[in-house]
Amino acid sequence: MNQESIQSQAEIERLRQQLLETEQAYYLAEEMSKFKAGFLARIAHEIRSPLARVMNLNQAILTNLCLDPTEERDFLKRGQQALNDLHHLLDEIIAISNTANCTCQLKIQKCDLKEILAEVYCQINLQALSSGLKFKTIIPSTSIYVYADYHRLLHALTLLIDVVISFQQNHQLILEVMVNYEQLLVSINLDFCGTIELLSEPTNLINNLHQDFLNNYHNLPVKIDISPGSKFHLIADLLESMGGKLTIIENQSQRTLTSLQCLLPLAEII
Repeated sequence: MNQESIQSQAEIERLRQQLLETEQAYYLAEEMSKFKAGFLARIAHEIRSPLARVMNLNQAILTNLCLDPTEERDFLKRGQQALNDLHHLLDEIIAISNTANCTCQLKIQKCDLKEILAEVYCQINLQALSSGLKFKTIIPSTSIYVYADYHRLLHALTLLIDVVISFQQNHQLILEVMVNYEQLLVSINLDFCGTIELLSEPTNLINNLHQDFLNNYHNLPVKIDISPGSKFHLIADLLESMGGKLTIIENQSQRTLTSLQCLLPLAEII
C-alpha cells in the first residue's frame, strides 16, 4: 500500500469520526432543547406558588385584615420568604437556560465530577420534585476528576436522568458515585429504588440515529422524535466516545429495569 493510499484512508477515517461527533452533538443539542422547554413547562406551578403567597399576603395587609401590627409584620416576613423562594427558583431556571451546548468537536480533558453532578442536580431536582420524586445523591467528599468532554458529560447525565424520571413509578431515585481504584474507573450508579417497566424496544436497535441523521442532513431544522431506547443508545454512544460505558441492568424474568451504571475513566482524586 503506497503512501498516498494510506493518507487517503486516514483522511476518510478522520472525516468519518468528525461526522459521528457532529451527529452526536446535533442530537444532543436537540434533546437538550426539548429538555429545557419541558422543564420550564413542568415547573410553571412552582413559580405560581410563591407568587400567589405574596399576592394573598399583600391583599390581606392592604384590606386591613391583620388583627394588629404584630400580625402585619408576620405577614410581611412570610411574604419576604416567598419572594426569596421565587428568587431562588428564578436563579435555577436562568442557570438551566444558560447551559451551553456542546461543540461538534470532542474535547477530552480532566473534569471535576462533583461540579458536573452539582449542575445535573440543579437541572433535575425541580423536575423530580414536580413529579413527586425524591432525588438523592451520594458522592464521596474527595474531589474526583474524570477524563471527559465537560458539556457532553453534563448533557448525557441530565438526559439519562430525565428519561428515567419519565418512566419512574417509585418515589425515590438515588445517584451514587463509586471509585474502582484497580481498574481506574469511576462508576455513577442510578438506583431506581424499585423497578420500572422494561422498554418494549431494543435499546440498541430502534430508530437508528445514524440513518435518521443521513436522511435529514439536508434539512437539519426537522424535528426527529427519538424513542427512549434510542436516547439510551445516544447516551451510550456519547459515553463510549469519551472512553466510558453505559450499562442497563435488567430483570428479564420480570421484564423490568432496576438500575443504570455509567463508567468513566478516572483522572485523579484530590
